[in-house]
Amino acid sequence: MLYFVIIKVVIVLSYTSIIYGLEFLETPQEFLILPEDTDLALTCRADSETAVINWYFQQTQDGQRWFLFAAETLEYPNVQTSYEGYYSCDAVEGEEVISSNNTHLRIAYIEDRFLRVPSQVYTVEGSTVEFECEPPDSYPAANVTWHKDNVPISNARTYVTENYTLTIVGTLPEDSGNYQCVAVNEVTGVERRSLEGELYVTQRTDGEVDDNSEKPEPSIASYFLRVNEGDATSLLCAFQGVPYPSYSWLWGNGTEVSGQDARFMYQYEQQVLQILTATRDMTGTFQCVGTNVAGSNTINVTLFVYYIEELGFAEDLPEIRVELGAGYQVHVPVSVSTWTRKEERRRVLSAEDRGPRHSR
Repeated sequence: MLYFVIIKVVIVLSYTSIIYGLEFLETPQEFLILPEDTDLALTCRADSETAVINWYFQQTQDGQRWFLFAAETLEYPNVQTSYEGYYSCDAVEGEEVISSNNTHLRIAYIEDRFLRVPSQVYTVEGSTVEFECEPPDSYPAANVTWHKDNVPISNARTYVTENYTLTIVGTLPEDSGNYQCVAVNEVTGVERRSLEGELYVTQRTDGEVDDNSEKPEPSIASYFLRVNEGDATSLLCAFQGVPYPSYSWLWGNGTEVSGQDARFMYQYEQQVLQILTATRDMTGTFQCVGTNVAGSNTINVTLFVYYIEELGFAEDLPEIRVELGAGYQVHVPVSVSTWTRKEERRRVLSAEDRGPRHSR
C-alpha cells in the first residue's frame, strides 16, 4: 500500500512539470531610463536552478538579436548613449527555451547649447514683449523655467507658451532687468542656463521737451534686404531715445504702412514690419521713423524683390534708382531686377550693351 502511494506522488509531480514547464521568477522592467555614467544591472531568474540564462541585445525592437553572455545578471558600469537598445534573456533547460520581454534602455542626457536665446529689448511701459527660448536637445525633454535677475519669475502679467516663449503683458519700469531661460533634465538633475536677454522699460512721458529728453538715435544702420517674390521677410528697426520713441513705417511715395493691410503685420510696438508675401511692386525703400517729444529720426531699409520674367534688355527700359548713401546712386534697368539666383547668368551683359552702371 505504501509503495502504491509513493508511485502515485511521483506520477503527479511529473505530470505537473509537463503541464507548467519552465517559468521565470524574475525579469527586468520593460522600460528603463538611466543617467549617463551610472551602472546598469538587469536580472533574470528561472524556477529551475539548472536552467541557463542567456542575454541578448537588439539595437531596434525588430532588429537582429545579438548574443551577449550567459549569467543571471547582466551588468555594465558607466553606461553611455551607445548602450541604448533592447535587452532580453532566455532561460534554457534541455530542449526547453523561454524568452523574456524586451527591456528598452534609454540614456538620459541634456546638451550644452540652447538653440534660441533671449535678446535685448527696449520698450515703453504698458507694452507687450516676448523673449524667445529653445532649450538644448534633451532626453527626456527638459523642464524649462524663466528667471529674472537669477530669481524664478512669479508674476501674474507673465506667461510661457508651449514653445517656451516668455510673454510679459503691460510692462512696467520695474520689469527692466536680465531674463534667462533655464532648462533642467529631471532624470540627470543637470541644469543648463541660456545667455541673458536684457529688458529696458522706459516710463511713458508726454508733454514738452525737458533737460532729460533725447531725440531718437538709430541703434542699427540703414541696410539692404533681398528676397524672392512670394517669400515672407521681416524689416527691423531700432532707436534709442528719451522718452522711448514710437515707431511708424513709410514706403513708396511716403505712404504710411497700414496695420490693416493684409500684406503686412506689425510686431514689437511696430519695431518689426513683417511682410507676409513679397511682391515685385515692393522693391524700393521702406523708411522707419522713430518719434518722441524731442524729435524724430529715420532708418532706411532698401528691399529688392527678385522675380522671373522673360524680358530682353532694351535701351529704353525704365530704371530703378537706389540711394546708397555718401552721394552714390546705382541705376538698375527693370529687366536687370527680374532675375533670381538661378538665372544670374542672364544679367551678365557687357557694359557697352547697357551703358554706365554707376554715377556719382
